[in-house]
Amino acid sequence: MHREGILRFDRTTAIDATPVGFASGETPSWFERQVVTSPNGAWVATIAGDGPHLAYPFAFGAHGDAQRMASLPGDLSGAGLAPEAPNGPWLAISDDGCACAWRARSWGGWTGVELMLGTRATPGGPVLDEHVTRDELFEDYLDEVGVFVFTPAGRLLFVAGDPPTSTSTFHEADFFSLDRGPNGALDLRNLTLTSGDAVPPFDTYGTLEFTQLAWIEASSAYLALERESNELRLLAVQSGTSGLRELAGHVTQIDLLEVAPQHLLVSVLAQSGPGFRGLLRLPLDLSTNPELIVPLDAGTRIARGSVGSDGTCVLVATDGHDEAVWHAHPATGAVALLAQHSVTAGPLADVTASGDVHVTLVNAQGAAAVLNWSPGGPSARIQTLGQGGFVLAGH
Repeated sequence: MHREGILRFDRTTAIDATPVGFASGETPSWFERQVVTSPNGAWVATIAGDGPHLAYPFAFGAHGDAQRMASLPGDLSGAGLAPEAPNGPWLAISDDGCACAWRARSWGGWTGVELMLGTRATPGGPVLDEHVTRDELFEDYLDEVGVFVFTPAGRLLFVAGDPPTSTSTFHEADFFSLDRGPNGALDLRNLTLTSGDAVPPFDTYGTLEFTQLAWIEASSAYLALERESNELRLLAVQSGTSGLRELAGHVTQIDLLEVAPQHLLVSVLAQSGPGFRGLLRLPLDLSTNPELIVPLDAGTRIARGSVGSDGTCVLVATDGHDEAVWHAHPATGAVALLAQHSVTAGPLADVTASGDVHVTLVNAQGAAAVLNWSPGGPSARIQTLGQGGFVLAGH
């Protein structure tokens, strides 16, 4: 994306990027310059028009012109990408490119935002755009919508409630799903049911207050950090079922969330009681409860980490002064610690294709050395960098 249009290129060829075209009379003069992709990566959605307050959602694939997914322009919120949008994305496109969801600001005296949906029977066919959160379906107290996701089956998932506060991304909220019924009508369902309204009209506030939200495509589920009374709990909301599942209680924060080939890895800090402190693993289908595989002492947290191409994970834990490097194998639960004394790890630690860990360690005097560590065995110094150098990943 650039300020004058959309460029598209095929990474498997040496051909230069070419502009994406538009139908006659639909060429925008303004582009938001942010994009989202469909779950399968075949389609891209963006926002463009005569300006941010007179804009359309557009969809395009690997070939052909970009298509408007709305019949009229609107005051669109944007793609809603991190870190500016804590409860985004606010734009989503389906795997077949025939459905697009976006967020628009209300017209007139209302200050809330609305969920809009544009659909086509076939790519390139006429568009039908609908106001999903209209008053006959959702009471007008619902002032905030976000975290738009299309599943591979074409189901749209989203959260609706009240706007963010200084400590939350949503409050008085619920999760919802939208499908097309046999006659083409909208089939809306309340997945979390805390309001007591399972189907429209949704006339009652939900009770959920979220501080963090993430969609895990591999699990077809949301993970959410939700405030209950004076504590937080880690919840799962799966796209195909109704209700909430608590994964961990008494939680202070989530430090790390990574997807391995068959597991989710979540690092949490517990406040009190029987909660977890450390790295949890869960199967991707969330069929069993979390298992603690890297316990952490009080005052220690996982600052950063990454999953390698072999499916194992390297973690950097810190107590606020010194740092330690861990290696975890999600499939077996095996962990190993590279012992450290008064050192700091570099901004990136990575696992190579062979399963070795490459990491930069910096001592109190600022001298840095790049190490190769085979978990379970000794570490070997690759290079001494002096000051100011760090290892970077290369795949």
